Amino acid sequence: LLEAIEKVSPSVSSYAGVEVAEALGLIGDGRAVEPLICVLETNKWELFCQKAATALGRIRDMRAVEPLINALKHSHKPTRNAAAQALGALGDNRALDPLLDYMKSAEKWDLVSAIWSLAGIDDEKIPKILEDFLKNANDAEISKTLGYALESCRVATVKRGQEVLKEKGFFNGEISGRLCNSTKTAIVAFQELVQEGISGNFNPSTRKKLGI
Repeated sequence: LLEAIEKVSPSVSSYAGVEVAEALGLIGDGRAVEPLICVLETNKWELFCQKAATALGRIRDMRAVEPLINALKHSHKPTRNAAAQALGALGDNRALDPLLDYMKSAEKWDLVSAIWSLAGIDDEKIPKILEDFLKNANDAEISKTLGYALESCRVATVKRGQEVLKEKGFFNGEISGRLCNSTKTAIVAFQELVQEGISGNFNPSTRKKLGI
């Protein structure tokens, strides 16, 4: 698969390349990170770039943070959206300010995804930022999303989630109430097991399946 993705021409559309990118994301091998970053940064076929960004979010290797931040300015809107979601899955706080900038110009449904990405960032400022957004929101769907996202990253919610994940054998770290990298890894493992969309945070569907 790695050889296959490296042979795809940057200027030629290839559905085989898209399928390889998706497969590499599902496998989750860190050796795929650099080739996928190369696709994201140099390939001219937009769908390929989008799938590469999604795959990088699934692999969750911190080498992808800066390339994904740069992809928030990609000319292809679905690639920008995929990069935002991937940054939420990685949870690195270097993405905080770039995501906030991205949200200023995002359309409604891209904004919904970006809110969940923001909730996945490991930074103590996130609840306050979401609260401020909620105070100023004038759209019912956005307000509902902000409320759910805010609940997902509250200390009490994260602590309970860590406890349940530990009981189920997915988490062996400290019950801290922080959405740290080991917690996000445990959430992703659980989401993959129950065939949930990979978000790396305690969204409503994941909380329901965990019983919290």
